[in-house]
Amino acid sequence: MKFEALLTLLGMLGVLTFSSPVRAASPVRVHFAPNSVCNDEAAFSEHLRARDLEAVQAPDAPAYEVEIDVRSTGLELEGRLALTTGEEAPATRTVAAATCDEMWSTFALTLGLALAQLPDAPPPSPPAPPLLLPAPAPASPSPLASAARVPVRPSWKVIFGFGASSRVQWGVGPDFAPALGGFGQIEVAREGTMVAPRVRLGAYSALPASEQAREGVRAEYGLQWGELEVCPFRLFASVSAALRTCARMQVGRMQVEIANAWRGRSMDALWAAAELALSAEVRPVRFLFLELQGGVGPALARPSFSEDGASFSVPEIVGQVGISAGVHFP
Repeated sequence: MKFEALLTLLGMLGVLTFSSPVRAASPVRVHFAPNSVCNDEAAFSEHLRARDLEAVQAPDAPAYEVEIDVRSTGLELEGRLALTTGEEAPATRTVAAATCDEMWSTFALTLGLALAQLPDAPPPSPPAPPLLLPAPAPASPSPLASAARVPVRPSWKVIFGFGASSRVQWGVGPDFAPALGGFGQIEVAREGTMVAPRVRLGAYSALPASEQAREGVRAEYGLQWGELEVCPFRLFASVSAALRTCARMQVGRMQVEIANAWRGRSMDALWAAAELALSAEVRPVRFLFLELQGGVGPALARPSFSEDGASFSVPEIVGQVGISAGVHFP
């Protein structure tokens, strides 16, 4: 008798176990704002499937309506998610992320947590796609309000980088002189503001520039210098581009070698200059930056050389234009 009762109990447990309903994937219909920075529906659908959500496109299929608007605020992206569940106003959530992929992952997690609290059957679709409105927070508790709040990243970021530069320098000799160099930099960026100080320290060398002073006499000019550049402001900034205003200080050693048929002589002197510069930066991919730069300013030290008919004095105003490429992290 006890054995038969045990079998009956096990049978009842089996029926309860195999008859328990399995929650189907919640269907959602996604609408992107016209000017949304991130609008890759296929990529977002992959993240939705990972959270047991299904993206539907048929306008008459029952689904939860989801509206997405992602905008750039400088170095980060700010996204707004609105979920319509049959309430008078959509429930909204605003999050920050560095990339569109991180934004999709955060949105999918938020939707998964919110829809897990709702009944299986979604509300009927509205007759037309809803407009993305700056809806106020709903008066009644909403699924998104009770979902886990996504932490917003700190406003300040420290970014390190290094790169190489190619320039055309004037003021080194009677003619323009090409120059090459490298640099390291550190930037402190704050989202949503033009204040983003960057400090760059570099070393450069001008390729020798020569002139024929007179018959049989040739003068060759060279320059090696260190440079400190400070860029306190970042104008017209976006995730992929920015315009910076900078101040530079250059200190180095200028050399002149004068040679004729009988003898040669070398001279050197202190070089110092201060410049105001503009830098246009583009970031085609996440860790790479390209830069077009130019600067002009007064020569603080103006060495003069005169020998065997070769004569040169550093002008009052010197400057340069050039391009740079480098990597930054994070």
